[in-house]
Amino acid sequence: MTSKLRFFLIITMVLLIVPGLSAGTGASAKGPSLWIFGVHADTVPSFLINPTSIDFGSVFISSVFTETVTVLNSTPKVLFISSVTIDSGEFTVSPASATVDPNGSWDFFVTFQPTFAGVQAGNAIFVHNGATSPDLLPLTGFGDPGTDAGESNPLPRKFALKGNYPNPFNPSTQIVFDVPRQTTVSLTIYNALGAEVDAVLDNVVYQPGTHQITFNGANLATGIYFYRLRTPEFNSVKKMVLLK
Repeated sequence: MTSKLRFFLIITMVLLIVPGLSAGTGASAKGPSLWIFGVHADTVPSFLINPTSIDFGSVFISSVFTETVTVLNSTPKVLFISSVTIDSGEFTVSPASATVDPNGSWDFFVTFQPTFAGVQAGNAIFVHNGATSPDLLPLTGFGDPGTDAGESNPLPRKFALKGNYPNPFNPSTQIVFDVPRQTTVSLTIYNALGAEVDAVLDNVVYQPGTHQITFNGANLATGIYFYRLRTPEFNSVKKMVLLK
């Protein structure tokens, strides 16, 4: 190979290689700059919460009711929830922090224990490493004095599955629901796969009022379960956790 031909080949190789190496440095860069953009665009985890608000309805003063809230992280990045606090003393939340795996979820338990009569409101405040931090979960409830304050206990105005307490539980928990008029009620327990594990109520007639049913999970294994309340006019499902 002559020296002129060798020189020509070297120059050609340099011209082919240099644009690729310098593509990531300019405003119109391609290659490396696209890779860098992709990494930065995917460094922030998502924060999705269900439900987006909680209305506990009417709860007797000094009674305690708990609702489950699920936080979802739909990204391949870890979601760090550094703190969860409440700005009203009538509500509490647990746990106070959590680490949500990529494409994972975490359950929080919000409790309402009214100490005075009337409408009460607050927020659960989630501080995390997502782009929307802090996120607020609005909370409302009504403290019902009942007969303790010399008043008659008003009947519920609508059907409601209020939740269960305690949650998590071992082995028993109280499931509370409202019936505004006489109707038949069915209450069924399912495991995490959707298989029925217990028929607590099967078309039982209930009069108007707030009712409380004890569910005993002594024969069940630790895990997540769902309970479904059905009437001819109403259908609602909530989640509970059995920890042994």
